[in-house]
Amino acid sequence: MTMEPVMAALLAAGPFGSWHEAFEALPTGDRNCIRDQGDLVEGYFAYQRALLDDAAIAVAGERRISRRVRSLVLAWLENISRDGEALLRSGLGVLTLRPGLLAGILWKTADHIWAIVGDRQGGASWYSKRGILASILMASLLHQNSGARKDDLTAFVDRRFAAVERIARLKSRLRG
Repeated sequence: MTMEPVMAALLAAGPFGSWHEAFEALPTGDRNCIRDQGDLVEGYFAYQRALLDDAAIAVAGERRISRRVRSLVLAWLENISRDGEALLRSGLGVLTLRPGLLAGILWKTADHIWAIVGDRQGGASWYSKRGILASILMASLLHQNSGARKDDLTAFVDRRFAAVERIARLKSRLRG
C-alpha cells in the first residue's frame, strides 16, 4: 500500500487534529503503512512530491533549467500552502523533534525536482545541486510559514536563486 491514497483521505478530513478519526476509518490494510507521526509527515511530503509531477508538464516548455526548478519550487510551496493548517498543527512539530526526517524530506524533494527537469550530471555537482536546492526549500518553507504573502514568497525564492546564480558567476570568473 502506498501513502498517496492514505494522505488523500486524511487531507480531505481536514487539519491534523481531525486526522485520528479519518485514520481509524481507513481499512486496516491502508493503515499498515503508517507506524508513527513521522510516517504521516513523510507521507504528506511524498504526496506533495507526487503532485509536482503534474506541475512538471506546465514548466516543460521553459528553456532555462533554473526557471523550471524555480517554478517547481513555487508549485511545491503553493501545494503545501493549501494544507498549511495541517502542516503547522503537527508536521513542523514532528520535524523539529526529528531533524533527520526533515533533512531526508528536503533531500528527496530536491532530488525529485532535479529529476523532473532532467538533471543527468553526476559527481560532486549532483550532490551540490541537491544540497543547495534543499537549503532553498527549507528557507522558503520557513518563510512561507511565517505568514508571507504569495508575492513576498515569490520574491523571497527569487532572491535565493539570484544568490546562487551570483555565486556561480563568481566561481566562473575565478576559474578564468
